[in-house]
Amino acid sequence: MNLLGNLKHLPRECESVLSLLPFAIPPPPAIPSTLLPTELQLSTPHNPLIDSVPFPEMRNNLILEADKYDMSELASDGYGGLFGGFSDLELRGVIVWGDPWKLDQWEITDAFSKKYRFLLANCGDLIESTNRWRESRGEDRLVVEI
Repeated sequence: MNLLGNLKHLPRECESVLSLLPFAIPPPPAIPSTLLPTELQLSTPHNPLIDSVPFPEMRNNLILEADKYDMSELASDGYGGLFGGFSDLELRGVIVWGDPWKLDQWEITDAFSKKYRFLLANCGDLIESTNRWRESRGEDRLVVEI
């Protein structure tokens, strides 16, 4: 969690090394409750990118299932790279519509949910947020069976 609190002190050239996108939204004054570490995060060595996911259940799943995915591929799939030939919205696996530490600002695509279904166990808040965004566009709800 120290990395998140110190981002504002790092030189801008470190962003590419850390695989972080430049934030268009200013960071909150304190670490949001959604980013507080779980017991598993505190007790298990893990990739620091996991700490930036605001869903504690998903953070735990990412740690517990680390042998089932490649973090670089997951990050690429999340930011864009699941498929070629699609619009930007369809290309991304994860869409964050506002403040990234707020659970209701996140949406996952159908393709992302299919590829990474095993990471979505107990992630009802993420599925609920996804479906609110989908319904706002008149799309069918995303159904994730684990």
